[in-house]
Amino acid sequence: MFQVTEINARLAIHPNSFGTSFREAAADAVECKYLDTVVDNMGLVVALQSVDSVSHGEVLSDEGSALVDVKFRLCFFRPWVDEVIHGTIAHMGEYGVSVTLGFFDDIVVPSSLLPKPHEFRNEAWTWFFIDEKDGCTTEMPMELGDTVAVRVCSVRYRRRPPHSDASPAMQAANALNEQRLLGSGQHANTSRVFPPMEVVATMDVDGLGPVVWWREEDEEDEEGNDG
Repeated sequence: MFQVTEINARLAIHPNSFGTSFREAAADAVECKYLDTVVDNMGLVVALQSVDSVSHGEVLSDEGSALVDVKFRLCFFRPWVDEVIHGTIAHMGEYGVSVTLGFFDDIVVPSSLLPKPHEFRNEAWTWFFIDEKDGCTTEMPMELGDTVAVRVCSVRYRRRPPHSDASPAMQAANALNEQRLLGSGQHANTSRVFPPMEVVATMDVDGLGPVVWWREEDEEDEEGNDG
C-alpha cells in the first residue's frame, strides 16, 4: 500500500528561506511542491521521508531565488491490484459505493462489483445485500461510516477529465465534492472535478464488504457451536 521512492529534482529556494539551512529550506520546498499531490504511475505523496543531498544554490538574478538540485525520498500511497484495503463508506449512489481512507477519497466500488444479489433504494439512499439462505431472506444494509474491506481491481491515473461523467469514479468524485460544498455552507456548483488517481475495487467476494457482517456471522457460528 505504501512505498518509498527516491526522487531527484531541481527546486527553487525562496529568499525568505535563506536564513535557514539549505537542507531545511529544501525540505520545505519539496513538501510545498509534492505533499498531497498525485505523481503519475507512482501514487499519492503522503510524506517526505528524508532529504539526502542538496547542491549549492544557483541564484536567479531576476527574482533572487536559488535553484538547487535535491535528492530526497517520498512515501507514496500506491495500492496494488488484489490488495485488500479497509476504509469507510463516504457516499452511496446508483453508481455504487465510495470509500475513503481519510487521506484518500477516490476508492469506488461500482454497483456491478457489490455483493450479489443487491438492491439500491432511493428513499434510503442505501445499498442492501439480499442474503438468501435456507429458505430465509435477510436484508443487510450498508451504512455511511461503515468500515468495509475491499479488494483493489485497478488503479488509474488521469491528467485531464474524461469525455464523459458516466463512470462510477467520476460520479463518486463529483457527489463527494457536492457533499463537501454543502457541508461547508457553500452552494454546489456545476464545475466538474475528476480524480487524478482512481482506485476501482470490489466487495463481491466472501470476507469483503462491511466488516460488521462477518463479525456477526462469526458470532452466530460460535453460538451455534456452543449450543
